[in-house]
Amino acid sequence: MTDLGAILAELDEFGQVPQMQPGDVTVDMLCDRWDCSPSTAKARVGKAVDAGLFETLMVQDPDSRRPRRVWRKL
Repeated sequence: MTDLGAILAELDEFGQVPQMQPGDVTVDMLCDRWDCSPSTAKARVGKAVDAGLFETLMVQDPDSRRPRRVWRKL
């Protein structure tokens, strides 16, 4: 028989949204720094992702407790 509790505990790792880290960069930060629109900022930072320097992921914002896209240095 399979232990459902053990299976769920193993899947917890994949079901949780990571927490925002101090070095994470948001689109708001990029827009302020580059004085551009969110779509322009996403396109520009996408080049760093394509180059393998950053990854993009959804995290939980600790202030709003909502999911938020960030870019994180690899």
